[in-house]
Amino acid sequence: MSYYDIDSILAEEEKLPIQFIVEAKYLGQFSPNSTDDSLHLKEGTKVDCQYWLASQLWIHSYCELLIPLQYSQQFQQKLKAGPNEIPLNSFPFYYDIGLYISNLSEDERLNNILLETFAERYKQLISKSYNWQNNQFTELNNHYCTIEKDLYSAGYDSSVDFTKWRNKSFRDLERTPTYNSKKRKRNN
Repeated sequence: MSYYDIDSILAEEEKLPIQFIVEAKYLGQFSPNSTDDSLHLKEGTKVDCQYWLASQLWIHSYCELLIPLQYSQQFQQKLKAGPNEIPLNSFPFYYDIGLYISNLSEDERLNNILLETFAERYKQLISKSYNWQNNQFTELNNHYCTIEKDLYSAGYDSSVDFTKWRNKSFRDLERTPTYNSKKRKRNN
């Protein structure tokens, strides 16, 4: 994670399901069923908490990380069957969180599925960014996650700039001021 990368910060704020394997003292506010009287969470309690907290609790063996539905075996099978057909817009940081989970759990299979899915969707995304019109952006919003939308925008901008260059639309180029290259004479 980059300290200044807003997407990384937002990705780490995504909630993940965890189950405590020990009693969690003074974490009662994380349970939606908690009352003012319950300061502690009992062993076996399932809660959703941000990735940054879940990862630290998991590293220190306070909880088990439960795999969210979008990374389950069933969802992975759907992605393998047709990665371009599954809309990921409801999971804005799908690849980021998936990589976080696969690194924590050392799940190489999830890592490979993410890579294959991204590679396949990337091909279609680049093709669309060069061929779509700007008014078809709503379909893009309803199908792709944040990183894919950023890639589409970069590809689309590149396509527009290339078309302008090819059509010689950059006629209003200004001359940059040049440095006076005459050598100075030394005073002896």
